[in-house]
Amino acid sequence: MAEKKKKSTGGQSADTFAINEGVRGIQARPHMYLGEAGPSMVYRCIKEEVDNCLDEAMAGRNDWVEIYYDSTTREFIVADKAGGIPVDFKKRDNGEKISILTAAFTIAHAGGKFNDAAYKVSAGTHGVGVTAVNAVSDFLEVWTKRDGQIWSQRFEGGFPVEAKPKKVKSLPKHISECLTSKGYGTVIHNRLNQGIVSADAKNGKLPKGGEVAHPDLANVVSWIESISELNPGLTLVLSVRNAKGVKSKTFINKRTLAQTLEEIVNDCLGEEESRRSKPVLFKNDYVTALLQWTTLPHMMLRSSVNNSPTVDGGTHVRGLIDALAEAVKPYENSKHTDKKKRKYSSDDLLFGLVGIFDWRMHGAQYHSQVKDKLVSKVQDEVKAMLLPEIQKHFAANKALPKAILDRAVQVEASRESMQKTLRSMTDAKRNARVGGTPACLHTASTKDDTQREMFVVEGDSAGGTAKNARNPVTQEVFKAGGKPANALTSPLDKVIGNPTVSDFLVSLGVDFKEFDEQIKKREPNPTFSVNKLRVQRLYLLADADVDGYHINALFLATIWTLIPDLIRQGRVYVVDAPLFNVIHKGKHYGGRTKEEVIAKAPKEVKATAIQRAKGWGEVPVPVMEVIAFDSTTRNVLRVLPFDTAEGQQWYYRVVGDDASARRQLLGFKG
Repeated sequence: MAEKKKKSTGGQSADTFAINEGVRGIQARPHMYLGEAGPSMVYRCIKEEVDNCLDEAMAGRNDWVEIYYDSTTREFIVADKAGGIPVDFKKRDNGEKISILTAAFTIAHAGGKFNDAAYKVSAGTHGVGVTAVNAVSDFLEVWTKRDGQIWSQRFEGGFPVEAKPKKVKSLPKHISECLTSKGYGTVIHNRLNQGIVSADAKNGKLPKGGEVAHPDLANVVSWIESISELNPGLTLVLSVRNAKGVKSKTFINKRTLAQTLEEIVNDCLGEEESRRSKPVLFKNDYVTALLQWTTLPHMMLRSSVNNSPTVDGGTHVRGLIDALAEAVKPYENSKHTDKKKRKYSSDDLLFGLVGIFDWRMHGAQYHSQVKDKLVSKVQDEVKAMLLPEIQKHFAANKALPKAILDRAVQVEASRESMQKTLRSMTDAKRNARVGGTPACLHTASTKDDTQREMFVVEGDSAGGTAKNARNPVTQEVFKAGGKPANALTSPLDKVIGNPTVSDFLVSLGVDFKEFDEQIKKREPNPTFSVNKLRVQRLYLLADADVDGYHINALFLATIWTLIPDLIRQGRVYVVDAPLFNVIHKGKHYGGRTKEEVIAKAPKEVKATAIQRAKGWGEVPVPVMEVIAFDSTTRNVLRVLPFDTAEGQQWYYRVVGDDASARRQLLGFKG
């Protein structure tokens, strides 16, 4: 007799209800504590461990932080020279006694940063950071020095191997040999579990062929540089081991705050650009503010809380904006009395601002554990602290507040111009051929948006070759009629009004109405949504020369400014196209130089047969197909977003006249 099925109630039962506490809870939802899986999560793990070292530095108990990474074994070491982690025993609510060291690495919300007794300010707040790192590690070992005695404990899979810390005579030799100094307070050694931290991980395992998650070392270096800028006298050592050996770099800030700001401004503008005034330099126990207004068409403010970068700003930045809005009011003279002329948003006062703003506090609360946005109610406190300083600065530089107001009014005028441009673009899209796409787009026949790829090429000639080389079912070719306006140096209305940019946006299928609503609300950085795009992936295929690299960089600037989520979702690629090519017996050989192709190709291939791609319009269709359109043979570079303001600042500098820097940005070697 067949078993009778139980009637489903449609709700939860004891079988479906999961209780995940501590380490298990973190392992079940690691992204809640450490952000997106992949290089970003690995970076967050390093940062969580280092944040504790920085807390000790801010408390005056540490002047040395060391980070070691072995890329061959994927093992990390983070060390400081602070007072160590307590090993005393505390009684839990259930009566069980547990060492403070053990609790710090296994119990969420256990730590010494919930009151002011030990830390006036701290980057760590919730007692989750090192617990989360331990939870996503294959193993983690910690050594800590207390009262002249070294204690050690090992964890595997997030759980202690030994029930309590044990006394040891010294650091193991294989650990001490990796470090550059002696006399450490706390040393942590761990290897992350790729079944959790890799973007390719599935069901707690890294499948065969899955990509191992390594930290983006350029991002790590930028972050360390920002820490160094904010902490004069603190030594930070970064060592990286690979198959060739170990390279170490020491960061110690011996510059004044004024010199640091001048370097940032020069990076953003170049040394020839004029500044609107001398910088505001203000520092006390809670604020480090280095602010200077420039002619830059956007803001470049590195905001942070307790040394932790707040990429998305937060209440401390709102306090700065409120202080600015209050300080400029007395300068709204007769030139700005007409309401139509003086209409602006307080956020507009930040346009052209370059600088560093670090707020230090105890018990900081963030939008999430990754600490990208402060939500603590400090807006009024920050305003009260900064307002007198900004008022004093404006009084000594009376032309500056007027220039800031003029700029804010111009930004509002730009919004109105942008709305007119958007209306005309909407009309053009409505009247365009073939489903609302412009004539410069060779469309694909598929009706499935998730299968459609769009390739950006230079002009009609390259477009003709690409059209014949593509798969007409899923691949589209956008023929750029000229260089797009530089979105990082031009007003936004001029960028969107540029014919190449407007055709590009229409071809992608962006929602102009939604963008227009953001402008009406005076949002400072309006962006297009990616939710309803008619294209799944975008490939930049400008010519393989300096001018082509510039065009690719300008399109990247457009995307990063107007459609950043397209990059954040990993849907933008650059085709790494070789400059010299030959097809021999049906196989393609390419390289940056003719000599490189000769070295790769069979001996019977003659140098005269190797062609230089002056432009993709002159390349045979089979070569173009292999280079760009055949997914089994093409070489493409996925464009990833910057995690730090420093990285974006570097990008602003790159989108200029330095061709070698552009090549580096796009991932090309040589």
